[in-house]
Amino acid sequence: MQKSHKFLIYFLMAGLFLSLPVTNFPFFPESFGGNSAYVRPLLVYPLLGLVVLMTLPRLITKPIPRPTVILTLFFIWGLVVSIIPLLRGVESPWREVSLLPREIRTLITLSLGVAIYFTISLFPQTIADLRFSLKWVYAGLGLVLIWGSLQALYIIDLIPGWYEVMAKLQQFVTIQKLNASRASGMTYEPSSFADQLIVIWLPWVLGASLEDYTVFKRRWKWITIERILFVWMVVIIAFTLSRAGLIFGVGVIGFGFLMKIFEPHRKMQKENILGQEKPLLTQMLQKYRLVLIPLSIGVLLVLFFILGTQSNYISRMWEYFTIKEDFDLRNYFNYIGFGARMAYWETAWRIFLDNPIFGVGLGNFTLYFSKFLPYQQLTIDPQLLRHLVPLPGRIRVISVKHFLIRILAETGMIGGAIFIVFLLILTAGALYLWLSKDKEERFWGFASLLGIVAFLGDTFSFDSFAVPNPWILFGMITAAFTVFTKSKNQHEESLN
Repeated sequence: MQKSHKFLIYFLMAGLFLSLPVTNFPFFPESFGGNSAYVRPLLVYPLLGLVVLMTLPRLITKPIPRPTVILTLFFIWGLVVSIIPLLRGVESPWREVSLLPREIRTLITLSLGVAIYFTISLFPQTIADLRFSLKWVYAGLGLVLIWGSLQALYIIDLIPGWYEVMAKLQQFVTIQKLNASRASGMTYEPSSFADQLIVIWLPWVLGASLEDYTVFKRRWKWITIERILFVWMVVIIAFTLSRAGLIFGVGVIGFGFLMKIFEPHRKMQKENILGQEKPLLTQMLQKYRLVLIPLSIGVLLVLFFILGTQSNYISRMWEYFTIKEDFDLRNYFNYIGFGARMAYWETAWRIFLDNPIFGVGLGNFTLYFSKFLPYQQLTIDPQLLRHLVPLPGRIRVISVKHFLIRILAETGMIGGAIFIVFLLILTAGALYLWLSKDKEERFWGFASLLGIVAFLGDTFSFDSFAVPNPWILFGMITAAFTVFTKSKNQHEESLN
């Protein structure tokens, strides 16, 4: 019975990681949001089994990691600040959007995110479990890269009629129609696909590539499965034609490059003190690994430009400079269709300044949007007009489009401070592992730091608690720090 229970947990965990790419599953049960839910992660199905069989029992019987405690406090604070608007009796400016359903819906999405984090962070009990998790994370990546490559075939028009074939297949994995000029993966839209690649998978394959680490037994000299996945991913990111994906992808890769540039100096200082030097061959291999970074950035930029010239929407990024003599940042953002997002951010910030302690309650940004929207000419921004002008059948639920600013607006400075403490604890754990002498620990720390940078960049693109990307990342970081510190403590106790 115990063996079958353990096997079932591992089986469900593998299923959870494999189902990561599907975030808008069309066949979603009504009890989980049904037809009205925008984010419908397929991982909900294995997650439910894991919560019952593994997560809840371990929360009761096992020591709870510190980040888990802080996140629990954030969840409790979210409940508290959501009660206050109910006591005040806040009225909604939109008839079809009311207070209580908004708060209940948001609390459900936050509960989903917290459940994902708890499950991912509590599953690994040994280093072998960590490796198991990472292998299946890579398996999910391989699946979505194959799917993205099949979409790339119709973008370059390699096979006549291939778009129609993929469009029919896409109906089984997402609620959104397939984009004819951009790769969407198994997500709702190309930008979501790029965010997913950068936050969930890029830190691990990039970290493994630069740290010369592989979780698999087989490798071919300097070629590893992780390096193959990394190069493949860079190409697919270009095919998403996501502007945010391009910027944040280059940013994460560049940050990894800087980390490796400065890391050898730290090591060389230690080795010079000990009177040791690295072999010439080892130094050369390190330099060749670093060449992978500028090459990958170059390939990403060139591919993005070539594919972007075929899209009027994307080519606006550089065409602006050929038709405008004087550069103005706000006009530039409006020209490339980014102005509405800046308006959302500014509105959320104004809401926070008006409600700095408690915020306005989870999910209630949309109820205060029209009141705090800064004065501006709406005719230059059709997206804002669509939200504000009433039309039959249009549900005007407006999102912040920035994860951290949303937290400030809806939970106030106390909620924001709790979440920042949560991030700082994760960062401290990642730094601790990165500074380790052990190669495997160093990889987990290096990749975790890349992941935190990727998350901070991605906060400019999403705000939903139901998006699995950050919770998967946070769970992996917490699990790595917990397992390795536990292993060290057990080793020290055995010596004593």
